[in-house]
Amino acid sequence: MSILFISCSHPNPKVNVVVAEKPIDTSRYVVLKFDTSRDNHLFKSVDKPMNLSASEIAKIEVMIAKKVTEYNKTEKAFQDSVNKKFHRKEPGNAISFDNLIHRPEKYYKQFLAIINPKDEKEVWVSCFCDKQDNTYWKKDWVNVDDGGSCYFQIKINLTNNTVLGFYVNGVA
Repeated sequence: MSILFISCSHPNPKVNVVVAEKPIDTSRYVVLKFDTSRDNHLFKSVDKPMNLSASEIAKIEVMIAKKVTEYNKTEKAFQDSVNKKFHRKEPGNAISFDNLIHRPEKYYKQFLAIINPKDEKEVWVSCFCDKQDNTYWKKDWVNVDDGGSCYFQIKINLTNNTVLGFYVNGVA
């Protein structure tokens, strides 16, 4: 739900959009609690663990979508260059190694948020296209060797709106 406020008493009216915060969809998202024995390797330094609001998760989703679009463009160009190099232009003769990420908004996501020593919020997000059961993924990291684009991770500095790392699993 969005509410739009417009002030018209000035020649240059200001437009402020306020978006009501929605609850987090726990069927697809989980915010894991920081565990020093499990999670220290994900961040250079941790001042304190943090939670995430629904609006922060919405912001993260936008950043994921943008990074996935960039990744897919690069991955598609690589696939096209391999097919061109090996003269595989015909659809039936082309080498197919689709490692594109399709519909990242439908992936299940695990979030872990911390405040770093610079007082900036950093978030590690683990994304996967299929959950194996209904309980494990909500309590501990889903770690998979290979699996291709069904599994990817992204590290974000939410304070600076920057992606610190983007990792897509390999294909065996």
